[in-house]
Amino acid sequence: MVDELNPLTNTTKLVRKLTWFGSLSVYSIGYKYANQTLFTFLPLILLLVFNTLLVRQVSLMILDYGNNGFPQISFPFQCVYVSLSVQFRFDA
Repeated sequence: MVDELNPLTNTTKLVRKLTWFGSLSVYSIGYKYANQTLFTFLPLILLLVFNTLLVRQVSLMILDYGNNGFPQISFPFQCVYVSLSVQFRFDA
C-alpha cells in the first residue's frame, strides 16, 4: 500500500501497488491453489484417512474381542482405544 498525493485537490489516497514478484500471474495463481490445497483439501483427506483407520481398527477389535477376553490391537491405536473405553464408561 502506497500513499498517492493528488496535487490538484491536495488529497492523499491509499493505493495498492503490487511488487514485481506479486504482479506475476504464476505467483497469484499458484498462491491461490497452494493456499486452498494446504488449508482445505489436505486436512480433509487426512481426517478421512485417520477416521477410516480408526473405525477399521475398532471394528476389528470388536470382532477379535472373544480371544481370551482381551482385545489384540496394535500400539498406535492403544491410546485411542483407552480414551474411547474411558469415555464410554463415564457416559454410562
